[in-house]
Amino acid sequence: VFWFWIINALVHSSLLYWLSLLALQHDVIWSNGRDGGYIILGNFVYT
Repeated sequence: VFWFWIINALVHSSLLYWLSLLALQHDVIWSNGRDGGYIILGNFVYT
C-alpha cells in the first residue's frame, strides 16, 4: 500500500507540473510589456 501511494503521488505531481507547463507554454504578457515568468507557473500549479 505504501509504494502504491508513493507512485500515485509521483504520477499526479508530474502530471500537474507538465500539464500546467504546457498550458502556459506561451508567456503571459502583462499590459506594461512584462512577462509572468516562473511566478505565474508556480501560482498556477499551487492554486
